[in-house]
Amino acid sequence: MYHIIFVRPAKKEIAELPPAVKRRVLNDIRNLRCNPRPQRATKLRQRPGYRFSRGDFRIIYQIDNAKQIVYIYLVRARDSVYQKKARLG
Repeated sequence: MYHIIFVRPAKKEIAELPPAVKRRVLNDIRNLRCNPRPQRATKLRQRPGYRFSRGDFRIIYQIDNAKQIVYIYLVRARDSVYQKKARLG
């Protein structure tokens, strides 16, 4: 089973989500512990990592298989997640 580590921007972004969205996002993130590459996850092309959608929000993360850790980097609205300022850790 993988461990989940939230990078600082992701912690803040999750805290600011509406309660109903936050519950669904956190449930999806918890599920990454057992399966860090769910069927709906997509490998990123422009940078390392994966993404998956939860409604209008995107969850951007990386997997360290050797340490069995999933790093959650961003949880943002779809229209802002891919801007150049949204850089990973």
